[in-house]
Amino acid sequence: MEEKSLKERTAGGMLWGGLSNGLMQLMAAVFGLVLLRYLTPDDYGKVAMLTIFSAIACALQESGFIAALCNRREPTHEEYNAVFWFNLLVSASLYIILWFCAPLIARFYGIPELVPLARVLFLSFFFSGLGTVQRAYLFGHLMVRQTS
Repeated sequence: MEEKSLKERTAGGMLWGGLSNGLMQLMAAVFGLVLLRYLTPDDYGKVAMLTIFSAIACALQESGFIAALCNRREPTHEEYNAVFWFNLLVSASLYIILWFCAPLIARFYGIPELVPLARVLFLSFFFSGLGTVQRAYLFGHLMVRQTS
């Protein structure tokens, strides 16, 4: 089997990346509809209140290191390893900070039920930090099909 040209690999990467992003958007919409069906409007609103904190934490979690890995010509194993552990440390730190901020968030909105909900919802940052470097590796090597 012959090696694909950079143009073919780039086109394939863009195709699979677009499909992956589209599928993730579709899954998010379906998940939102399922939540809408099973949660009361009050409960759905509580989850929505926490999304701004989730968005800010996601932006902080990535820290630009993943993009840097993708843009390096030949990242070493040590660089991947360092970014993995740093990202894991940032993810754990974000969760701890958000865990302690959950009562403040609940007090800000005046809804005490947000405390346990926020603490469970924010666990996703820790777990998503485990796979970020692997996704960066696959995208950096234009192996986007494996991430879809």
